[in-house]
Amino acid sequence: MPPRRSSVGGSSVAIEKTPEYDEFIEKLRAYHEKRGTVFDPAPKVGPVHIDLLRLYKRVLAEGGYDIASDTRGNKLAWRRIAAEFLPPNANVIALAFLVKSAYYRNLAAYEISDHHKREPPPKEILEDVSARGGDLLNRTVENYVPRVTQEAEGTANGNNTEGEDSDGKTPRKDDKMDTDEAPNIAARATRGTPPKTSSLTLTSPGLRQAPPQRILFGSQPDTPSSRARNSARHTNSPTPGGTTNANGEKKSSANVIMSYDPMPQIPLSVKQVTTPGNNPGYYREMAKRMMAQRRAAKGVPQPRGPTMLPGTGFPGPNIYVRAKLALQSGIPAEVRYALHHLVKISHERGDKFMFDLFPGLAETLMERVLKVSIPFHGIEWRVSYTGESTTEKNVLDGLSGTSDLLEKLKDARPFTENNVLSDEAARIIEDMNEAMLVLRNMSMLEQNAQYLSTMDLTRDLITIMLNLPNHPAVTESQHYALEIAEAFTKFLALDAADPMYVTLLKQLQTKDRGVFITTLRALARIANNLEAKNTLRNVPLAALKLISDSLLLPDEDMCHACLEFLHHYTAITENVEFLSDSIDCEALVHQLARMLMYGATTAVHAAPPVPRHTRPGNMAPKLSESIVQNLLKTGGEREQSAAWLRACVEEDPNSEITQLELWSAYTQSFATSPQPRHMQAKDFISNVSVTYPGANAMVVPNKVDPARPKYTIRGVRPRVAPVDPRGVRYPQCLWRSPAAPTPAPTNGVMSPGNTNGGPVQTNGSPVPAPANGTVGTMGPPPPMIECGLSVLNPQELWEHIFTVHLGGSKDPTTGKFIPPAVPEGETRTYNCHWSTCRHFPVSGVPDLRVVCNHIQVHLPDKSEKAELRRRHNRMPDEVVPEPLPPTVFFNTQVDERGEPTGIPVASVFVLRNLARQMGKIDEGRRMRDEQQAEQLVDKCFIPVRDRIFHVMAYNQTLREYMPLIEGLMYAGSFAKLQE
Repeated sequence: MPPRRSSVGGSSVAIEKTPEYDEFIEKLRAYHEKRGTVFDPAPKVGPVHIDLLRLYKRVLAEGGYDIASDTRGNKLAWRRIAAEFLPPNANVIALAFLVKSAYYRNLAAYEISDHHKREPPPKEILEDVSARGGDLLNRTVENYVPRVTQEAEGTANGNNTEGEDSDGKTPRKDDKMDTDEAPNIAARATRGTPPKTSSLTLTSPGLRQAPPQRILFGSQPDTPSSRARNSARHTNSPTPGGTTNANGEKKSSANVIMSYDPMPQIPLSVKQVTTPGNNPGYYREMAKRMMAQRRAAKGVPQPRGPTMLPGTGFPGPNIYVRAKLALQSGIPAEVRYALHHLVKISHERGDKFMFDLFPGLAETLMERVLKVSIPFHGIEWRVSYTGESTTEKNVLDGLSGTSDLLEKLKDARPFTENNVLSDEAARIIEDMNEAMLVLRNMSMLEQNAQYLSTMDLTRDLITIMLNLPNHPAVTESQHYALEIAEAFTKFLALDAADPMYVTLLKQLQTKDRGVFITTLRALARIANNLEAKNTLRNVPLAALKLISDSLLLPDEDMCHACLEFLHHYTAITENVEFLSDSIDCEALVHQLARMLMYGATTAVHAAPPVPRHTRPGNMAPKLSESIVQNLLKTGGEREQSAAWLRACVEEDPNSEITQLELWSAYTQSFATSPQPRHMQAKDFISNVSVTYPGANAMVVPNKVDPARPKYTIRGVRPRVAPVDPRGVRYPQCLWRSPAAPTPAPTNGVMSPGNTNGGPVQTNGSPVPAPANGTVGTMGPPPPMIECGLSVLNPQELWEHIFTVHLGGSKDPTTGKFIPPAVPEGETRTYNCHWSTCRHFPVSGVPDLRVVCNHIQVHLPDKSEKAELRRRHNRMPDEVVPEPLPPTVFFNTQVDERGEPTGIPVASVFVLRNLARQMGKIDEGRRMRDEQQAEQLVDKCFIPVRDRIFHVMAYNQTLREYMPLIEGLMYAGSFAKLQE
């Protein structure tokens, strides 16, 4: 069973009730009972209750109480510990000492006994004193001196802080504030110790204390005590060395005096002299004391005061005990007094007013409420705690509950509307209303609700109150009774025949909205804190129809209460089967699916901007021989390098190229020239900055090898394709061929006419590929790469494709193109491998003419209208990607922890139960060979599957809480969904 979190006193609690925690608390309670000390299992610090098990483990991890309280070796340890148990918005500085006190009074002695295996100090010097300080392991009765306040210390020494001047007192060294020991919200600790002007001085919030005034040597007032100390110092100098030291001290003192900057004079605070005119009471008291002393010296007895009358001079019980005893007395005036004060106490101090602290209070309040049956039924109930069954009509079993209570109420005298309430009846009803209000207020505290659940008389009380006649005088109390039932039913396991359960089911047929909602909550929370199941048997059909119809109302509280009830009701297969046979489940599922988006808010998530990617250029472009010859005709070496740079490199402020790569590409481009002319590397790098003024040659650190600097040129990058002097790109061959063909094991060779790029046999025909896509035994085919050769014009590009890639040739005399030779008796197929073209099938076509006509489509346009068409064509670098549309989600409400809450998640739980239980019902009917027109899951969930999938796709809150597909799969409908 997972650990449960409890709520104590209406405050936020983080106590995990696990078996380890319960065992630890019971062990602590037994330890404190044996020790004779008070034990608080969940001490409250600020807005939360402290988990003693976590606190004990945390302090032991710190080293124990003494180590955590060491303000020198482990500063502010308790502040760090308190921060782990308090919410982020709590004042940790102020509440750290309270956390320490909670550990000190509940766990300190237990730590010494359990962890250190030593005998703890007596409680008189441990739990009964403040938690200031530490060193508990060494604390004994002999060495422990309790701290006293300055007022108490002054009184003990005969000093009157009010009548004497305390300005001249010397502050003690330990007069400082320790934030971890005794925090003060209105002041904070400072490092200096200011001179005291009273017995206790605190600074204002946010202000520092004034620093101590330091009086330099030589400027002290010449007081008798200082003269005595000076004379003693000069008289007791036994060695001549003292003179030298004195001279040195005088010299240093003179330097200090010369550089001393006197501070402004502060006026002295003068106290008024006590005189008979300004303080006559002081002299009257002095005269009385002197007269008493003279009488005592003469032996005259002291006059006695007035005689103390019985009942006077004692404070008596507090208001809690006083109200309890007054209520138990039964005296009408005392009862009214008690109920009046108990109503105020339960409302204002509900978090501290608990039944277990005042035994008999709950029983007395219930007996006062039960008197309401006198004016309505003519029955004065009597509670019996003997446990013996009796046939008397006015006896209630206080030990195990009255099982025949409903029969006794039916036999009671009926009440008619014409009956007028007498004064006595009105007084009884008024007392009953106040007593019910007290019970209701106190039941809001979980400890009190659990206390009431242990009393079977509480169930009889709720049953009697809800079966009273419909009279305006008791309507308010009946609402209180339902709220009490809502508070304590989670600690009860009620069967279908229990009088209280039967009475709550009758309340579902009411037309009162408040009664209907509270009753649903009370029934839904039965046995929530227990391991027993809440079966919710015998729910009337009219109530189920009313609950189903109430989901259509635009009332959030009503819908939430109905969904909470249905969540527990549909967890039982028999209940769902009765529900499917009684009401329209298809309409119910449709309404639940609609409520999945109840209160959804639109959340727009902007798509990340699509970066504009450009194809990286080749650092060593492939230039045809005609382009190289044109570059050589531009002039000298400097002009040639500048022309090559303008053709192959472009400016880009955010890019850079290493100098070695750029020089290598330049030399490689002219490597095939018959008369290569290359500039020196130094001159070439300098010419880059001349050609492109934005390019800068620089030396940058090498991250890979710091010992070898990196020589780069920043401001340029390779072009995607080389351009001519006008800036127009040269036609580029995009024919794809294998990157590195592997020779066949049969000594096959590559044929120039092999359009597929694979290995060929000695006769020139390609090796047939097997069915698995591999070529012979060579494994998968090699990757295909583009040719990338830049040519001068489209005609040269066509000649390159036909001769190099298609395996043909050109007659130099006639200028005609000759197709590749094919051996006699063999057939050959051709295909287009231009970029990603898929015009022909993979196997190719046997007609070379068809392929050549198609390849003309990929060549640049050189017709008369080419310039006009080029204006409306977009180059790949000019294409800006379309921005992605923003993603829109419809999220429902969440709590402070980010978990789904409210009506949508409750609808998910009900739908999940319905899908699971309907699948079980369909499976059971199939096993019993029962004929049915349609399965329940198909009938109810197929119409709303689109809405469910929409919620799963667009509701981020409920995306992880919709296991409806699992239920549909269980019922065998998932295959139908796939269709």
